[in-house]
Amino acid sequence: MVAGSRAKNAIIVGAPLTLIVFSLAHGLDWLVMHGMNDENYDAFIQYIVDVRGRWLAVHLIGLLLFPLLGVAIWLMLPRGRIASRISQVGLAVYIVLYSAFDAVAGIGGAVLAGYREGLPTAERPTVNGAIWSLMGEADATAYLADAATYGWELGVLGAIVALCQDRGWRRGLRIAVPLALGGAGFAQSHFPPYGAVAGVFLTIAAWQFFATSPTREVAAADPEVRA
Repeated sequence: MVAGSRAKNAIIVGAPLTLIVFSLAHGLDWLVMHGMNDENYDAFIQYIVDVRGRWLAVHLIGLLLFPLLGVAIWLMLPRGRIASRISQVGLAVYIVLYSAFDAVAGIGGAVLAGYREGLPTAERPTVNGAIWSLMGEADATAYLADAATYGWELGVLGAIVALCQDRGWRRGLRIAVPLALGGAGFAQSHFPPYGAVAGVFLTIAAWQFFATSPTREVAAADPEVRA
């Protein structure tokens, strides 16, 4: 990799790769048992209760991972482009609000799941409703999630335009297509399969970012150039 410093390269590639593992750890077992059925509310609440320790752990990791996903795209932006500035605005909104939503929905849900287990059975449905509210059913959390998603989408769209302008549309599309698919998947959900699929496409976009970089082309033409 020759597009920048090792730390920068590690973030650009490492964040989407980590998203794949994160998403699968988040709920692959639920997906295998229940498919993509999002209407089995009672069973899903029980699932959160059963895996509340893991649920808490992955969302604590998410506090670092989700901002790094935004930073990874930010680091790919060419300088001096209006589209890059637009992307940065969207990514800044996403980084702040998505982290907040993850903390409320994921960490808050895990805490309530633990609290629910100490209640009499008759009182548990009330806590079930509270967990759903934290996960986006209440207006406040729904608006928070929507605003974060719109920020992400703006950030990805701006990055696509800026990279295509900077590298030419032919080379730029090699980054833009997987970036668009990965961005759309993550905008849908970080729960599997969407989050894992998004991680795969975002990793491909990162790889193409390095493969199409002018520095790499110079290195390929001159064997004496070092990364």
